[in-house]
Amino acid sequence: MIDDSARERVRDEGIVLNKFFKIVMPMICIGVICFIFFMSSDSYSDVKSLKISQVAYELMPVQVQEALVDRSIDIKKIDFMMRKSSHFIEYVVLSILLLNAAIIYKIKTKDAIIYVLFLCLLLANLDEFYQGFINGRNSSVKDCLIDLGGSVSGVLLYLFCRMSQLQTKARKRKTGNH
Repeated sequence: MIDDSARERVRDEGIVLNKFFKIVMPMICIGVICFIFFMSSDSYSDVKSLKISQVAYELMPVQVQEALVDRSIDIKKIDFMMRKSSHFIEYVVLSILLLNAAIIYKIKTKDAIIYVLFLCLLLANLDEFYQGFINGRNSSVKDCLIDLGGSVSGVLLYLFCRMSQLQTKARKRKTGNH
């Protein structure tokens, strides 16, 4: 049985932790946004990513390499898929972080989802606009759509995990396990 002083300590620690996250989460979000724009600043990144794709291809088992060749998937297609999936993954991470920050600031979940998706779409468009001014880079509407797809996937993943967490807590309360 937990006494009142222990409950008070846990509550106080929760308040301190919440204050900590209210400061840290926006900083992490800004860091991820800066990382996205930093990656967009990389002139001729396609040459660098092609080298990475070549190394990844060489590390694949021979059977996988043969299967790719049988399907007419060459190194340039692999590089293209890696580059587009990086767009997707960046925005999955960003949307989860932004949604988490919004929830920490006690923004209603429905409102937070709208804000996060709008902000991610705005950032994706600004990022693509910015890339239009970088040597060796170009703007792409497809990339904005891929970024938006990543954002939607991140929100769905967050909601799925949150619902699972709440269901687990409800089951524990129902059975009397704390």
